[in-house]
Amino acid sequence: MIYHARTARLRARPAILRPVENPEAAFGKPDFRLGRLFLWVQGFENDEAPQADNVHDANWLRIAAFYASKGSRVLVSGGHLLTFELEKWLGELRQVQDEMEGTAILEPLEPNLRVELTADSLGHLALQVEISPDPGSQEHLFREELDPSILPGRIRELEEICRKYPARNP
Repeated sequence: MIYHARTARLRARPAILRPVENPEAAFGKPDFRLGRLFLWVQGFENDEAPQADNVHDANWLRIAAFYASKGSRVLVSGGHLLTFELEKWLGELRQVQDEMEGTAILEPLEPNLRVELTADSLGHLALQVEISPDPGSQEHLFREELDPSILPGRIRELEEICRKYPARNP
């Protein structure tokens, strides 16, 4: 719902922007889940892109990312990630798992999603997610603590995504 101050009434958003109560019902089983962050990779943004003129056009992925917390649900979808951004993040997550210290940051070129996972010397994992369908007018920041035992499973999920959608060079 959008509040319009001028008219002092509520208006319903178009159906496509209605809040998603159950993302798995809308998108199926997520390809990747980290805490309360769900990620679905729906394919390459442009199937003809292997013949694209530059490496970016060839590697955009269509995704849906969803984060839910008490009183807040945020969904972004579209061509917001590049294959090599996921591959870089996968490498950083492996390093965090091996050393149980450090930070792995997914910071795509598109500003709709940023994910930071930090491990400290005591074995704690802290997740920070910045997600917004419209970064020019809104910001959503979420933080949560995670159990380090989840890392191997999450790394396997990302490895599968990277196998299914390898970086393409034009």
